[in-house]
Amino acid sequence: PPNGSVVERIATMNSSPPAYLAGGEADLLVSLRCANSVLRIVSPFLRRDVRAGRGGARSGTVSRPKMEAWELWEFVRCLLFTICWSCTLQQNQKAETSDTSAAPKKEDSGNGENLLQNSAMCFNESVSIACKCLSLLRPVAALLSAEKAKECRNDGSVSPVDCKENAPLTRTLPTTLISDSMALSLVLTPAPIVRNCAESVFRSLFGINQAANESHAAENGDGAHGSSGAADTSSGFRELFSVNILSVLVSLLRLGDLPGRRLGGDARSKPPSGSCSGMFQLLEDALDETWREESNETKLATCTSMAAGPDVTDSLDRAHCPPPVCKGADDFPSLFRWIVQTIKHSPSREFRRMDSILDADLSKRTSARTQHSQQQSFEVDWFLVGLIRLGTKILSLVNDEKVLVAPGMADFIRVLFGRFAFNLSSTSSRPSSLPSSCCRSPQMREATLAMLKIFCDCDENVKAICQLLLDNHYNLSSEGIPRKDLLHEWRLDPSERRKSVTGFVGMKNQGATCYLNSLLQQFFLIPALRQGILSCKPETLDNGECSNGDKDGAKSNTSSSEMLQHLQRLFGNLLLSERRSFDTKDLVKSIHGYDGQSLRPGEQQDVDEFFGLFCDRLETALKPTPQRNILKDVFGGKISQMITCRKCGNVSERVEDSLAISVDVQGKKSILESFASYIQKEHIQGYKCDKCQTKEDAVKRCCVSFLPNTLIVHMKRFEFDLESMRKVKINTRCTFPMDLDMKPFTKEYLTVSAEDKAADYYQYYLRGVLIHSGTADSGHYYSIAKSAQLGGDSSECSWYCFNDSTVTSFDLSTLHEEAFGGQSSPNSLNKPYSAYLLIYERRHVAFLETGTELPASYKYNRVKDPRVFLSKGLFGDICQDNSRFLRDQTFFDATYSTFLVGVANNAKNTCVPVELIKLVTLHVFENLVHSKDRNSQLESFTSLLCSWYSQDSVACSWLLDTMCEKLRFWVAKILLNCDIAGTRALFARVLMAVLRKLVVESRALYGIEDEEFAVASSCSGSHCQGEEEYNCRDDDDDIILKVFAQRQQEPCAAVTNRVGRARFWMSHSVCARFVGVALIDSMQSCEHHWRRFDHLFQVVNCFASCGFPESIYLIRCGLILRLIDIYLGEASGVRRASFVVGCIDKDACGQRRPKIGDKYSDANFHPLLSLLSTLIRSCVVIPEEEWSDSDSDSDDFDDSSTADTKGRNSKEVFCCPPTLTDEAKSAFEAQSKTFVLPRRDAALVSTKKFVKKMLGEPSTANGPVVSDIVSSICYDNLEVTEMVCSVAKGFLVDKRADDFKVALKALSDLLRLNDAWIKQRIEKVFHTMAAALPANLKYEKESKLILSSLQNVLATRTKGDHGLPCEVMLQNYLLDNMGAITRQVREPNTSFAVRQALISVMHASLPLGKIEDSSTRINDGKVQTKYTAEPGGIVSNQCLNTND
Repeated sequence: PPNGSVVERIATMNSSPPAYLAGGEADLLVSLRCANSVLRIVSPFLRRDVRAGRGGARSGTVSRPKMEAWELWEFVRCLLFTICWSCTLQQNQKAETSDTSAAPKKEDSGNGENLLQNSAMCFNESVSIACKCLSLLRPVAALLSAEKAKECRNDGSVSPVDCKENAPLTRTLPTTLISDSMALSLVLTPAPIVRNCAESVFRSLFGINQAANESHAAENGDGAHGSSGAADTSSGFRELFSVNILSVLVSLLRLGDLPGRRLGGDARSKPPSGSCSGMFQLLEDALDETWREESNETKLATCTSMAAGPDVTDSLDRAHCPPPVCKGADDFPSLFRWIVQTIKHSPSREFRRMDSILDADLSKRTSARTQHSQQQSFEVDWFLVGLIRLGTKILSLVNDEKVLVAPGMADFIRVLFGRFAFNLSSTSSRPSSLPSSCCRSPQMREATLAMLKIFCDCDENVKAICQLLLDNHYNLSSEGIPRKDLLHEWRLDPSERRKSVTGFVGMKNQGATCYLNSLLQQFFLIPALRQGILSCKPETLDNGECSNGDKDGAKSNTSSSEMLQHLQRLFGNLLLSERRSFDTKDLVKSIHGYDGQSLRPGEQQDVDEFFGLFCDRLETALKPTPQRNILKDVFGGKISQMITCRKCGNVSERVEDSLAISVDVQGKKSILESFASYIQKEHIQGYKCDKCQTKEDAVKRCCVSFLPNTLIVHMKRFEFDLESMRKVKINTRCTFPMDLDMKPFTKEYLTVSAEDKAADYYQYYLRGVLIHSGTADSGHYYSIAKSAQLGGDSSECSWYCFNDSTVTSFDLSTLHEEAFGGQSSPNSLNKPYSAYLLIYERRHVAFLETGTELPASYKYNRVKDPRVFLSKGLFGDICQDNSRFLRDQTFFDATYSTFLVGVANNAKNTCVPVELIKLVTLHVFENLVHSKDRNSQLESFTSLLCSWYSQDSVACSWLLDTMCEKLRFWVAKILLNCDIAGTRALFARVLMAVLRKLVVESRALYGIEDEEFAVASSCSGSHCQGEEEYNCRDDDDDIILKVFAQRQQEPCAAVTNRVGRARFWMSHSVCARFVGVALIDSMQSCEHHWRRFDHLFQVVNCFASCGFPESIYLIRCGLILRLIDIYLGEASGVRRASFVVGCIDKDACGQRRPKIGDKYSDANFHPLLSLLSTLIRSCVVIPEEEWSDSDSDSDDFDDSSTADTKGRNSKEVFCCPPTLTDEAKSAFEAQSKTFVLPRRDAALVSTKKFVKKMLGEPSTANGPVVSDIVSSICYDNLEVTEMVCSVAKGFLVDKRADDFKVALKALSDLLRLNDAWIKQRIEKVFHTMAAALPANLKYEKESKLILSSLQNVLATRTKGDHGLPCEVMLQNYLLDNMGAITRQVREPNTSFAVRQALISVMHASLPLGKIEDSSTRINDGKVQTKYTAEPGGIVSNQCLNTND
């Protein structure tokens, strides 16, 4: 071996050429081929000897002499040398593969250099030899171990056989040779198969991670002989080599990061990409093995040394600071300090790699998304990734909290966070450069997050890392939080929206705007036009600038200027954006047609017609700018119409400006024929010559008098068929050349007198094709274009296909199949897709005479730095969008969520820091709710948040206080706009947990109001344009509070107080402010989201169900009016002035109220009605006529919302209404007070339209809720009861059974309502059911439903007891009208099932009592049954006719 190891020579850049090639590559290749032949001969004998040593030799075989020990040692030495030679040749040949393949063949000079002509063959041969040598190391190691064991049995004596004459007695190998072989085969070789083989072989030989393998073998039941043999081999080989493998591997770290290394640089001076990953994996396992073998005292000393922290004071010069010598756990601290310093001082050289040219076959076989996932990748800095993983391994082995908080670790955490995990700009800062160059690979981010997770085992580090994330990426003071741009983005995966692997950006199709997308993509790829558009600064014209007061002209100029601005934004994003496509919605809206209206996104247009329209609008927009003539410079040509008199030869010429040339396709085989037809002479008669002044015969001809720089050829494939009287498409084959000579079709060529121009003036090459697929009535446009990759070398051009949002590479060899049209096979129909517009570019660029306004930079070249011609504002917007998009790729990635899950799980058993709760909350509801396929993580995070918030009042107050102002958008975003019910439910679950935690603490602060606590941007007291003023309150909005002096069921004194509406936006209670501002105010627009508003009402209902004070406070907030207004819609009749509003939703004010529900689905009103039931049943609803007494003694409204101490003493009955909620009953019994519903609220809940809609609810799940509301408003109110019965009767008579179940349930529950009007109410209900029964007898289902409800009322009676009054009255009512019931049974139209139901009702109506005689006597056709009354029972003897 040469002087010095490979590591030292390469690290100091002293090896050029490699020292192992001192004899020459050709000679080395010959030697390796000879060695390969020898190895093929030796290998069987080595394996035979190994089998014999293990006892595996066959019986009866002839004994052959074995290799001696000194021969084995020499053979190992030769194997290691061969490995070094072959790997060196691989490295050299791989570096020169491209050069040798391009170089011409040399003549054989006789020295064997011609062997190197085929570099690929040389490379493959050297790879095969290296792998063979590596595989032979294992059997040789086994033999050496056996010899070593034999020597140990002989007390270390050397057998005479080994001491042959001239036999080397060296029993060790040079450490340099071992190090070189490992360096070259593990790191420096460019062959992955060699690196993998070397890693496996060296791992086996040195017993790295052997304990884990042994345990795995034991679990699988492997034989003990095999396991022990492997262990003996590895340990014996380690002893034979007398080398510390950990020290050797650590020394190889210098190869990972060579001084001055650059990714993509010279292959001789750097390892191949990813080559050091195996070395790092081997080193990690070696560290694990070393730590497992160390004693506890050594481990404790190591932890103590590492707790001193990395030395951050000394700067590290990595060019002269090799890794420390590491032989055991004692050296772990120095190794870790070197790792930390290297990471801190190593700039990451990662970048995203764009493969501009894809394989043509791959383009055909795979879709665009598959190509995207396969081709888009990063150039990974594997050295830094390996160092970070190595540091993580050391920290996990030490596992000491003191090490995690050692001095200098906080600074190291910031380095990891800011440079390797999240190298993105803060949300509060505006980036000034494109962030695409500083992105991080998934491997780098995953390794860094794994190390940060280790640091998070300490609470102090958890707080620090969470605070870093909050400050840099979830800064609530920035404009980026909350993310309003994701309002309609659900199931989002930003990785699917990355820029195409081609480096180009697509354009979104707004419905049928493919014609616009395909044309503007071609415009963008013309550098002169792109640069001209981006350089101009449009100025919007005021009305006064137009002459003669032309306001229409001013409006047109304004719209054109707006279109130019959107076009600039389009071109800027196509040039610099990191997204897959750009949204053209605003651009489409800004383009106005000839009728003055904006383009309709769903209406298909002819791309040639749109080309004329767009150029006209663009030219108008460019008039006030210096770039006014850019369209003429690019597309401007001139067509000459010449008429030649045949008598005198006088030529009359008319020149017209032209942006495109339209040629015929019908009957033409190529566009050359079309151009020939275009200039063909046409004979006309009766032409009046200007010179002859007589009518003579003439010849008319059309030709090109001035050629444009970019020639657009319109192939007229759409024509009007006079036979079918409709527009048809011509799909016949028409070819076009790649290079076009326009000289034969110009005026110079056709007119001899014209001045001729340079030859290249007429030469064009094809640069784009617009293809139409479909028919004349419908179809699709897409573009094929030739362009250099953006930002790359303009001389290297490729072809791409631009199909709306998708941009892929295009195989030019298939152009004739895609664009020429015609038949794909002889007997098939014409293909529906063919070229429609051709874009040719002239090789010689000549600009028109446009004056000095045209900058000299308007050439057909590419400007490298886009900031030269992009406006500062547009460039900043694009950079900010790119930064946000790259940040999304980080935070929407599963790795980031997994990292937070790990951090959160570490904090389960400890006091959870508030910073972690804030971070998880912001991540979940800012990012995770929008993510795709992350339901399991979302549920896990939600469970953690509910657990944390239920234990931390400070975190709960922070969340509600933040959602009152900055994050108020979350309520509308998730509870109203999210179309995933599970996501809405999880968000509601967190909010309900927070409210339950804080409601008890803040209950006493509900009524305390102060301007200092007013929510920012509160719109209370203001008004929207065209709307009434909000928050106009009077006495009808007051709650009446009645406090009784005693608690007997007799008249007693009561003090009446009044409590007005609440101003929740000024409440001292954060719960009150949140419920009012975030939840109740969000109901202003909930009608527009009627399919998704159920969870909003569930959260408010949770707050109302927390206790009686919460329900009363919601009533004071006017929630009953708001709910009924939503429920009834425009029919509610509630004035806007009656609502209590904290912040007015101006968007909702200006919109027409939508209709809730459609013919396909009904709105889910169950949460709304449940909330309404809770509120109504928290107060007493008194009749309208009784309000006069209350009003007579009421004082003026006190705006401070405090109770009026002046009341009247009256004699009222102290009773608790049975319709109240349990919380209201408890408050009534404990405090002897009750609340009366405000007059305006009570009047609205008692209206017929409200009751009618409730009783007509289609869902039976709403039955119990509706029954509770109806019972509450009917209590002590006979007038409302009559109204309810009237409405219910209409349902029972006219509707089907499924439509009146809710009404029937409400009527049945009214029977059990016990108040002063019980007798009248029961009669009303009975008459309603009795009237409905005859109308439904012929309908089996309806009749059975009504009868079963009556039977259910009677079935609840208790035997031997009177029962409820309704039960007794119903029984007597049925017995009194038994004749009518029996007549219904005898009706011939009555079905058998209805008869059975009638008989069941008759049976249930029999009196309850003890039967004295079980026998039944029949006398004279009478059936008599005698009942004996029991105490409190009902005595009734009825004799029924036997027919009955």
